[in-house]
Amino acid sequence: MKLEAISGVMLTLLLIGMLSITFTSAFAVECKILIDQTHEELPEYALTDYISSLQAAGYVVDILTSGPVTEMALSGYDVFLVILPKVIFSSGEVSAIVSFVSNGGGLYLVGNYVPECVDPLNAIAINFGVTFNSGDTLGWQTITNISSHPVDLGVNSFHIWAADPLDPVTSPSVSLAWASGGETVLAVAGSVYGGKVVSFDDATPLHNTYWKENLTEDDIELQMNIIAWLCTRERAPVGGIATPINKPIDKPGSLTPWIWLSTIILPLIAIVVFAKLRKKKQ
Repeated sequence: MKLEAISGVMLTLLLIGMLSITFTSAFAVECKILIDQTHEELPEYALTDYISSLQAAGYVVDILTSGPVTEMALSGYDVFLVILPKVIFSSGEVSAIVSFVSNGGGLYLVGNYVPECVDPLNAIAINFGVTFNSGDTLGWQTITNISSHPVDLGVNSFHIWAADPLDPVTSPSVSLAWASGGETVLAVAGSVYGGKVVSFDDATPLHNTYWKENLTEDDIELQMNIIAWLCTRERAPVGGIATPINKPIDKPGSLTPWIWLSTIILPLIAIVVFAKLRKKKQ
């Protein structure tokens, strides 16, 4: 009788766990990333390893292959990636991107030493206090001068290969990492108009040639942290305070302790209890 009572309790807990999974799934946050390919950016085939890593981490990645960039094209996405564009963004496209950020979207702007990319990137970046430049390539360096921030959590150092420094960063962005001469190579803007922006002036680590073969764990961690941080959407601030829209995504694909309990532990306990109950009746 006692065993039957215990099994009843376990069944109840199991049912609650299953209901919680259903409830959680209904409101789960799925981070969707859109990579622009309409401005002669670094081509998709050169980013396949990077994209595969994002997908393996639980992100949904789509490619924008037909322009222009509009609010409609960006709707439904959490992060917009622009990597080495060589064609200028129109005023309408810039307005759509700024609006996307204003509504809580994440924007990742990635440059390099390539001069053709400067004006297209700056058409967007200047709206967030960042200016890319060319002509002062820093060359290969190990970056250790890093300010504490969620994007560099667990990152002690990272590398640049072909970066031109960002010009002095102004509000709402702030410098986050500096080269040996004090030049800014990474800048972030958090809760800017409700969204987030990361500006990084070296696309080299995202390229297939480097992503799997030439990066350290810290190099990869930095890039994955950037996306995770950008995926945390926020409403436009009221009185300067941003209000979260979605649950923050720290490690996509990971199970929370409650989900572990409800999907794995409780069913195992229930199986053991039922087995003992059945054995007793026999």
